[in-house]
Amino acid sequence: MLEMDKKSFWKTEVPKNIKTGVMSAATAAFISAAITFVSGSIMERPTLADVIVLLLLGLGIQFARSRFCAIFILIYYVISQVLLFAEGYGGKNFIMWFLFVSIYVKGIKAVFQYHKLWRLYLSGDYISENTVSMKVYNDIIFNELHSNEMETNEKEIESNKNQINLGMHNNSKQ
Repeated sequence: MLEMDKKSFWKTEVPKNIKTGVMSAATAAFISAAITFVSGSIMERPTLADVIVLLLLGLGIQFARSRFCAIFILIYYVISQVLLFAEGYGGKNFIMWFLFVSIYVKGIKAVFQYHKLWRLYLSGDYISENTVSMKVYNDIIFNELHSNEMETNEKEIESNKNQINLGMHNNSKQ
């Protein structure tokens, strides 16, 4: 019954906005890991565990489209930034905070949307964009044919009315 695995489904059926949200969150995780590594090296703070956690969460989002990883990275990022701010190490760049938090939130939404589409596909209720496009095309063609048929029928009815009226008019003269 099912023709596709998750990998094929991701490549062919998942809309671009969902793919973008997932990939943006994964990329933000990798950037956050790089920033953590560089800043930890400069400040001589042990950050290897943080870097590994961020990389693993990013990989979980990118390849497994894990809802847990998407939610956990947002929580992890916010907590780590609050702790850095409390320790006086940084966390003062609120624009970067907002940017990363909004990307992670978008990633969470995208991962949940992906899993919803996958569940619909598994249940047999999923209609791909190609099928929708074909359905819309067929509806348009049907409606055009139907409206042309209706116009033809209306003309025939009008013509028949005229012939009946002429016949009645001719019968009344006799």
